[in-house]
Amino acid sequence: MNTGLRIGDVLSLKRKNINHSYLNIREQKTNKIQHRQINIDVYQIIESYCIENSIDHEDKIFTLGVRWIQGYLNKIGRILKIYGLSTHSFRKTYAHLQYVNNNYNIELVRRLLNHSSISVTQRYLGISDNEVNMASSSFKIIF
Repeated sequence: MNTGLRIGDVLSLKRKNINHSYLNIREQKTNKIQHRQINIDVYQIIESYCIENSIDHEDKIFTLGVRWIQGYLNKIGRILKIYGLSTHSFRKTYAHLQYVNNNYNIELVRRLLNHSSISVTQRYLGISDNEVNMASSSFKIIF
């Protein structure tokens, strides 16, 4: 969730793809380049994990499959009574939190997700009825 990447891209990450807190990959789905800095704490966790597990520069960081992760999340969701928990919900959560935390800058979120258009990004944001009501009820023009 800390990168906003699709699960396929996360699982294809090699240690060389994250260098000094910079992420550099070619996305599987879109074939677009993703080159940006990630949070230094996240980078350090990944780097420590790689060192502890003797993961070399050319090695994949993770050796799990998408189906295994989805199944595991399904089990966790059932235990916690969270329905609809999926790998893609992490990407959508990332998008929504970036949107809110960056003053509702949809263009920034579009670029972070590497979307080709804002309309695609809008579908990710999942604006709630409460947010619509808050925006509508607090808006007024005074003459």
